[in-house]
Amino acid sequence: MEQITLRVSADRKESLQGEADEAGRTLSEHIREHYLSRSEDGGESERVAELRSRVEEQRERIDDLRDDREEKIRLEARVEQLEQDLDRVREERDEARARANEATGKLKVHHSEKPGLVERAAGWLR
Repeated sequence: MEQITLRVSADRKESLQGEADEAGRTLSEHIREHYLSRSEDGGESERVAELRSRVEEQRERIDDLRDDREEKIRLEARVEQLEQDLDRVREERDEARARANEATGKLKVHHSEKPGLVERAAGWLR
C-alpha cells in the first residue's frame, strides 16, 4: 500500500477523528474505509448500495412491526372489553335465573295452597 498526504482544515480533521473514534478505528483506517466505500467513478460502491438497500428493508420491517404492535394493542383492548361484557352478561343471567327460581317457588307454594283440579271438579259436582 502506498502512503499519501492529505491536507484538510483543523475542524475537518477533528470531525474525521471523532467519526473514527465512534467507529473504533484509527483516523487512517477511517479515511481509507470512507474512500474505499466509493467506486472509481465517484458513485457508491456495490457494497454501500447493498447496505443502503438492507437498511431501507429494515426500516420498512420496523414500520410493519410498529403497525402490528398498534393492532395488537387495539385487539387486546377489545378482548378486555369483551371479557368485561361477558362477565356482565353472566351476572345478569345469574340474576335472571335467581328471579326465575324465586318465581317458580312462589308459584309452587301458591298452587299447593289451592285445591287441585280433581278436588275442584268434585266440588262442582256436589
